[in-house]
Amino acid sequence: MVIYLSRWEHTYTVKSPIRKKLFRCLSYDEVFAAKSLPCATYIFTDFDRLSQWELELASCVYQNLRNGGAQVLNHPAQVACRYELLRRLHLAGVNSFNVYRPSLDEWPTRYPVFVRRDSFHDGMLSGLLETREALDAALKLVESYGVPFSNTIVIEFAAEPVEGDLYRKQACYRVGDQFFVDTTVHERNWIVKYGELGVAPETRYAAELAEINSVPYAPTVKRVFDIAKIEYGRVDIGLYQGKPQFYEINTNPTVSFNTKHPSPSRALSREQFVVNYTEAIRALNQSFTSAAGKIEMTGKFLSRQRRKARWRSWSRPTL
Repeated sequence: MVIYLSRWEHTYTVKSPIRKKLFRCLSYDEVFAAKSLPCATYIFTDFDRLSQWELELASCVYQNLRNGGAQVLNHPAQVACRYELLRRLHLAGVNSFNVYRPSLDEWPTRYPVFVRRDSFHDGMLSGLLETREALDAALKLVESYGVPFSNTIVIEFAAEPVEGDLYRKQACYRVGDQFFVDTTVHERNWIVKYGELGVAPETRYAAELAEINSVPYAPTVKRVFDIAKIEYGRVDIGLYQGKPQFYEINTNPTVSFNTKHPSPSRALSREQFVVNYTEAIRALNQSFTSAAGKIEMTGKFLSRQRRKARWRSWSRPTL
C-alpha cells in the first residue's frame, strides 16, 4: 500500500491516481492526530505549505515510520524548497541564475529580475524588472498586498523561446529510483505555467512523442533531485543561453490523467505518461516487502499535538 501525505486542501492534485487506486491520500492533520499508522510506503509532500512547527511534526512522523520499517520518501527535515534549492543549484553551477532574499539585504547582481513568494505556487508577484529602482517599487507594492517580507524572494530572469515567441517548459518526475517525463507546456509568454492550446506546431508534438520515454539531461536531472534531497516530485526545466535551467521541484504536483488533445501525437504522449506514472507507483509499492502491521507514533511533539487537537475539538468559542 502507498499512502500519499499532503495538506487536506491540496489533495485535488492527485485525484487521477486516487481514482485509479494507485494510492491512498491522507492529510497531515489526520497523520498528526494518529496514534499509529500502517506499515506501508509513504510519500511526504507539500513542504512549502507547512509551518515550521508542522515540518517538525512531519519529521517526527517520518522518523517513526522509518524506524518502524516503513518505506518513506522525502524527509521533511531535509527537503530543499524554492529559495534554498535555487541557491544550491546556482552555487553548484547547475543554474546560470541566482536568487536573493531582500529581508537578508541580498540584492541582484544582474537584471532583469522578478519577485515571487518563497512558499506556495501562486506564480509571480511582478513582471520583469530592469533596475534596482523598479525592484524597490515592486517590493513596496508586494508588501501592500500583505506578503511577509521574509517570504519574498527575487529571482534573476533566465528563459528563452524555443522558436519565435514560443516558450516551452519541460517537466520530469522522480518516483523513488525511477525518472520519466511529463508532456511539455507551451506558451507565448516566458511565464510558462498552464499552457496555451494550439500554440505549438504539430512537429513539436511529434518530436515529443518520439522522445516520451527518454529523460532530457538525465544525469543533471538526477543530480538536481539529489541536491534537493527529493525522492518524489516534478522538476520544471527551461532553457537559457542554450543551457537547461531548473526552476523548481514541486513535491505535490497536479497529476492529470487526461489524455484528450486535438493533436493525435500529444494524445498518445499523454497516454504514455499515464502508463509511466502508473508503473512507477506500482513498482514503488512492489519494492516494499515489510510485514503488515501498525507503527506507533511516539514523541513529545506528536503527543502535544494530539492533546491540542482534542482540546480544540470541544473548546471552540461560541460567537
